[in-house]
Amino acid sequence: MIHQLSSQGEVFEKVHLFFSFSCAVRMKNQREVCRIYEEHFFQENPIIHTILFEVYFGVIGPSAEQYHQSAIKWLKDTKIAYRYIEGVIKRFPKIPQEHWLIALNCLNVALCVSDSVSAPVFSDLVSILTNSLKHSGNTNGETVISLILKMLNVMMQKTSEQKLSMNNSVYEKLCKSLLPLTRPHYSSLTGVWTYGLFANINDFAPKLVALCGLSPVPEMILIKAETEMDKVMKKKLQMLDESLRHPAGSSAVESLCEETAALSTSRKKKKKKKKIQQEEGSQESEQQDKEDTVVTSIEESSPSVQPFTQSDETPNNPRRWHQTSCRWRSKLKKLANIDASKTCRPPGLTLVPDPEFLIAKGSDGTEVYLGLRDDGTEVAVKRMNRSNYQVLKNEEEFLRLPELDDPSIVRYVDFAEDDNFGYLVLQLCEYSLEEYIQDHLPDDSAERSLVLKKLVKEVLCSLQVLHDQQTKVLHRDIKPQNVLIDTKGKARLADFGISRRLNLSQTTLRTSSAGTRCWKAKETIDEEANTGYKRSSDIQVAGMLVYYILSGGQHPFGKGPRCEVNILEGRYSLDHLDDDVAKDLVERMINEDPNERPTVEQTLAHPFVWTDDRRVEYLKKLGNQKEVNNYRNVDEELLQAAEKYTEGKSFSDWKTKVGLTSMLKYAKILTYTVGTESIQTPLNFSLF
Repeated sequence: MIHQLSSQGEVFEKVHLFFSFSCAVRMKNQREVCRIYEEHFFQENPIIHTILFEVYFGVIGPSAEQYHQSAIKWLKDTKIAYRYIEGVIKRFPKIPQEHWLIALNCLNVALCVSDSVSAPVFSDLVSILTNSLKHSGNTNGETVISLILKMLNVMMQKTSEQKLSMNNSVYEKLCKSLLPLTRPHYSSLTGVWTYGLFANINDFAPKLVALCGLSPVPEMILIKAETEMDKVMKKKLQMLDESLRHPAGSSAVESLCEETAALSTSRKKKKKKKKIQQEEGSQESEQQDKEDTVVTSIEESSPSVQPFTQSDETPNNPRRWHQTSCRWRSKLKKLANIDASKTCRPPGLTLVPDPEFLIAKGSDGTEVYLGLRDDGTEVAVKRMNRSNYQVLKNEEEFLRLPELDDPSIVRYVDFAEDDNFGYLVLQLCEYSLEEYIQDHLPDDSAERSLVLKKLVKEVLCSLQVLHDQQTKVLHRDIKPQNVLIDTKGKARLADFGISRRLNLSQTTLRTSSAGTRCWKAKETIDEEANTGYKRSSDIQVAGMLVYYILSGGQHPFGKGPRCEVNILEGRYSLDHLDDDVAKDLVERMINEDPNERPTVEQTLAHPFVWTDDRRVEYLKKLGNQKEVNNYRNVDEELLQAAEKYTEGKSFSDWKTKVGLTSMLKYAKILTYTVGTESIQTPLNFSLF
């Protein structure tokens, strides 16, 4: 009948096209469907005003991923993403709200594959997307909001700064629409993307942001940003936070501005360098290499290996000082104003080796002092006697590796020496992990859990930097005192004095026993043995540290003289952990058999470190598996027995801990969409 109607006019012809497409999806494979219908991708549905390409992209089912990838490839290969974007701008006002999501998903892809976004298109899209934000209170509300925020961020990145600053009215409208999304009842991920947009606008229109009524960035958002943003965006977010907390401006804001600008410049130069190399060959790329220099607020100096001298600066003349640290502020203030005759002055640095400015001591004779660079940067200075400072030189060697220039590792600044001591100048942090766990965790239990989980992930990420196939560094002294917490609450791995690097073909390092008592892998405890130290040895000790973090300072193998005996015998207790998923991660990492321990990449793929979105997605996919049908009509007696013996465990009474809305949204009905047709399948939840 539909085929006959299709001959009655253009509208019926289009209805027939969309119906035949949905039938083809069921009966043919993805390649055949694409071959038959790609010439019709821009045909518009006369009723809901989506186009066939959007329906093709939105196919759901076993072959969904093939359709998604094929659609993206088609957009890139045909180079008509911009034509698609202009079409969406015209069609979107006519698309019913319940079909917005499919159009927005395709628009997001088109923006991502586009090289740039013109100012007029940017303005038109802002109008469409901000209007969509106002009307996103449906069942897909949070999903639509997240998608819109991601697109706005992509648009910001792909519109040049010159075009961005042309029309402030566009950004006034954007700020007004974004402001409600900073309220606490929205998810932290929504908050991260929203504040990220404000951070971008703050780059070229700071007065506009300052006057829109935006509050400083909440701590929960800063924590979430650590895993959701790249280095440049995190710096921009920090700069926004500082400018909102100190509207009149401060040296800290200036410092962040410099560092953010340097990171952005580096990114642009690298892209430019790549383009020059492709177009003009190696001769011009060689010249670009000379220009491709990254300047940060903490500049890496060439080692100033020369004797310290007493300062010849004018007495009582205050030094430059960018205030960053909270913990050490009072001491740094005194250091910034101390009489020059009391200071030692290696090139570019002010140091007072006095107990008043001593902030840490090591068992090997190392002393750590507060210091100030001439550019005002706060630093920590490790001092060691020259008769025993090979450890210090070893640490410098590792920290200067380009592979360890990473946000997860304490930053190297400089090195110097005099007749008596060697001095290693490092980024100043606030606390050791030991101090932070004991005295500085949030009081709120939910916030504390989030912070602890973040710390675990950051520790594992720092180990990932070391264990990378191109780096192959063994730390060999992982412990709470060697993880430092910076001014933003981020964990950074430190102290590489006894670290070693494997050769490219090497997997095991034969060495005498190294490390700290109670923080050694089983295979490295025997001091008489020529120990084989592997990356898996770091993993076992990192597992102990993960437990230490999550348990609030406990050791899985206990304390006292029996600790190392317990490590050798494989005796441990995880009683201070209630989360079974966390226990599983720790047990895998502290396994007494080195061959059974996971790699650091596997620990970062463990469900414990999954985001909430990934967990929900996993449960949704699990519910779609055919094997689940075998458990729909579970025996009631068996179910009661299972509930009885899981009482008090992680998944006991899970339904009481999940919101009714979420349960109904993700569990009550599974909806499969093929073309424009939806098939709903009810589920039996008694099995859960």
